[in-house]
Formats: sequence, C-alpha cells, structure tokens
Amino acid sequence: MIEIAVIDTSTIAKYLFREKNWDKVEERIEKENKIISLDLAIIELYNILWKKVYLLRGKVDLEKLVASIDLFTSVVEIKESGSYVKEALNISVKEGLSLYDSLFIALAKAMNDELLSSDKRQSDVGVKYIKVTYIE
Repeated sequence: MIEIAVIDTSTIAKYLFREKNWDKVEERIEKENKIISLDLAIIELYNILWKKVYLLRGKVDLEKLVASIDLFTSVVEIKESGSYVKEALNISVKEGLSLYDSLFIALAKAMNDELLSSDKRQSDVGVKYIKVTYIE
C-alpha cells in the first residue's frame, strides 16, 4: 500500500524552522511514499519567513531558510488551491474555520488521504471529514 499524506503549512513550518517536535514531523515524512501540499503553503511559508526575519533581525539566515523552502517544495507534490476552493468554502462556512485551513482539509478529502497538521483547530475540524494526525 502506498502511503500518501497531505501536509499543511503549520507542519511544514514546524519542520523547516526546527520548531518544537519538528523531529516528529520528520519521522512521519520519512514513512510516506508521497507528500502533497497546496501552492498556498509556499506563500504562507514565505510569509512566516518574512516575519521571522523581520522580528529576529540578523538572527536568521535568510538564504539558508529560502533554500530549505525551495528544497522541501521540490520534493512535495504541489496542488493548485483553486481546484479545492469550493469544497473548502463549504467546510469554512459550516465549521467557522478559515478558508486557508479548510483548503488543506478539502485537498485531503479529495485525494482520500490523511492530513498532517500542527494546527489544533484545523485538526479538530478535519477529523469530521478525513483522517488527521495532529503533531503538537
């Protein structure tokens, strides 16, 4: 059986920026044959990077982190967010969850795959629709 997982931005950021429990993310990634995410995640990752650089002026190696994002996104299958926006909107309206977070649930639902998330609220909503692994 091929193991496939959808990974959300919070989990990618945890791994790339070596936040608490990043090693648990690494363990899961290594078990999967394929990791899928959304194009939205790339934009969100760069926004997180901007925030880290801005707030931690001089304490973050910008080039190294950009290279990490580029490397990670080169091995992840990236799907177009627009393809899942209608289902995500339905989830958002029904559950009161942001459209951004709902997009990852909609992707996992459409692919019939598990979602790896480090967002508690997204995980709590996601389990109503799909299998979710919450990585604190």
